[in-house]
Amino acid sequence: MTEIRWEQYPLVLQHELARSWLQRQAHLQLAPNTLDAYGRCLNDYLSFCARHSVQPEAVTREQVALYVQDLAHPSRTWLTVPIPKGPTCFPLSMAGGYRTRPCSSVSPFYACFVTH
Repeated sequence: MTEIRWEQYPLVLQHELARSWLQRQAHLQLAPNTLDAYGRCLNDYLSFCARHSVQPEAVTREQVALYVQDLAHPSRTWLTVPIPKGPTCFPLSMAGGYRTRPCSSVSPFYACFVTH
């Protein structure tokens, strides 16, 4: 099983449901890079929730839409993408589909609530 680097995702570690969900992903033997991406994305989402006084367990569609809008904010114009020679920053306009990547763990995280 892949070891989760909890120090990289402090908000996920503090949130019981998020921590449990990410741990389940590790038990499912997802690739280390996938777990890292999910952890970073979920940590970012929980940060948004804290800044906007949103309870992740009771989120509305409108609040998720605000998060998506927040992802497109000009302060998020640079994205660090790991490549073999090290991390490189690309403007989102050059990163193509990466704009939605921070949402990549939010959908399966909520799918877990609906199905269980």
